[in-house]
Amino acid sequence: MKKTLRTSLILMLAAGAVQAQFSPYSYTVNVNLNRGVGNDSTANGVNSKWYESPNPVTANIQGRFFPNITDGAYKLRAISYQTDAQFTLSGEKLTIKNSTSGLAKVSAYNIQNASAIAKFSFDLDLTDYTGIKEFVFAFGTAMMPNTLINTSSTTSAPTADIFGSFRIVKSGNLVTQYRNSDGTSNLNTASYLIKAGESQRVEIFVNSSASDIIYSYGISEAPVTLLANTYHVYVKGVRYAEGFPKVGTAYVQPTINTLSFAYASAGSGGTPEKVSISNISVTYQSETNLPVSLTSFNAAKTQNGVQLKWQTASEQNNQYFDVLRSVNGKDFVSIGIVNGAGTTSEARSYFFIDHSPVSGYNYYKLKQVDGDGKSTVYENRVQSVNWGFSEDNVSAYFSADKLIVQFNSDNAGEGNIKLVTVGGKQVFLKKVNVTRGNNEFVCEATGTVSGIYLVKVNTGENVKNMKIIK
Repeated sequence: MKKTLRTSLILMLAAGAVQAQFSPYSYTVNVNLNRGVGNDSTANGVNSKWYESPNPVTANIQGRFFPNITDGAYKLRAISYQTDAQFTLSGEKLTIKNSTSGLAKVSAYNIQNASAIAKFSFDLDLTDYTGIKEFVFAFGTAMMPNTLINTSSTTSAPTADIFGSFRIVKSGNLVTQYRNSDGTSNLNTASYLIKAGESQRVEIFVNSSASDIIYSYGISEAPVTLLANTYHVYVKGVRYAEGFPKVGTAYVQPTINTLSFAYASAGSGGTPEKVSISNISVTYQSETNLPVSLTSFNAAKTQNGVQLKWQTASEQNNQYFDVLRSVNGKDFVSIGIVNGAGTTSEARSYFFIDHSPVSGYNYYKLKQVDGDGKSTVYENRVQSVNWGFSEDNVSAYFSADKLIVQFNSDNAGEGNIKLVTVGGKQVFLKKVNVTRGNNEFVCEATGTVSGIYLVKVNTGENVKNMKIIK
């Protein structure tokens, strides 16, 4: 069932961003930073205190800065113990100026009705940012050690309350850095998607559950697989090729209810800079009050076909499950019926075998039908299985003097991409590290002229040859 909570902020996409349809996301909280026109204000950091709304602790500061949120949908906090840090609200834009020492941090936390599968969206304005000091957005659960809502660094070491952190740093070009759960740090130098000197829409898809999920994105609503305990980051509608983290497993958290923005100190003698955030929204899946409590749904290859298994914790008037399959992740058809248990408070297990999967990717989901004919489709539990390797799984195209190759792989490993002319002359051979799930590689193809080329994609487990035209 869908449920939507809205405050007075109307969600607006930044100019140039791709408007997307998001499934399985159905419950949205728009974070209202201000109380309306005429309430613009500026606040400096305060020793041992912070600005928060609503304000349950009298020792802290409430009032003119953040709005008094009476419905308890979330809490807002701005914290810096240095008085030269500054927070400025102008309409729905929040500007953070870092201090000469210590972090300046703003967090939206304790977001109600949160789940393990979440999507964060916000406009990040780096017009006045030169990248001299790092800026971080991190997300997870507001619990001990409370790294997301205190003056601790969110990237110095992995902690149980942080699911993921993404740091913007200056290293020749403006690059991004993320921390794996084992503590190692990685620079992403392949894609300079976040840029200084401009405003950009950032979207983060988070999966802190034990199962892979599929969401749709873009004008074509193309299905995208988000592996368990990973997250995707989009900037202006373009996704970083990696699924983060790449090493180790993120801290699994039952709910992702906190988004934090932190600006590092300018340092002694440094010049404070400004970063602005606006149009913040958080979206979750919602399965409350459904007649059947579906606790798991999985798909796996077997010698006899694709085996589907699922479990329920309880059922109310459940007549049957309709098993649905799709070859593109959008258009589903029924391939079988499994009888339900009627009404029961006991856990039940079910299975179904698809004896005739199609070549390439098969997508599966369940439709539950009551005795009175009412039905529920579990959109947030779509599973996919690659039954063989088809050309539909691979795309390759030229963009100026670059070759873009995209494909989906069941396993991680080493692979390569080769580009040759129709006469058999090799243009390049690039080794790539293939990750499980969606992969995208940008290959330099400087000097290529118009004509027909052959692309050979070796994923480490499959090989595909295809012709493309420049």
